[in-house]
Amino acid sequence: MENIKENKKSAQTLLKLLHRRLPFPSISTFSEYEKILHGSAADRILGIFEKEAINNQDIEKEVVKEDIRLNARAQILNFILGVLSIGAVYLSIIFKQPAGTIAPTIILITNYTVYFINKRTA
Repeated sequence: MENIKENKKSAQTLLKLLHRRLPFPSISTFSEYEKILHGSAADRILGIFEKEAINNQDIEKEVVKEDIRLNARAQILNFILGVLSIGAVYLSIIFKQPAGTIAPTIILITNYTVYFINKRTA
C-alpha cells in the first residue's frame, strides 16, 4: 500500500514538472534508460526534477523576500520625502515666501501619485 502511495506521489510530481515544461526525455529515451538502469531510471530522473523544483522554490522565496525589503525601503523613503516636502511648504508659508511652496508641493504630489499608481498595479 505504501508503495502505491509513493508511486502516486511520484506521478503527481512528474505531472507538475511536465506542466512547467521542464526538459523531460521522450518515452523511447526513457524506456532505454530503464533498460540500462533496470528500474532505477525513473527514480533518478524524478529525483533530479524534484531537486530542481525545490531549488526553484528556494530562489522564488528569496526573490519575494527581496521584493518585500525593497518595497519597505521605498515606503520609508516616500514617507520621509513627504514629511520633508510638507515641512518645506509649511516653512515657506510661515516665512511668507509663496514661490518656495511650488517645488515642495510638486515633489509631494508627484511622490504620492507615483506611490498610489504603483500600489494599484502591484
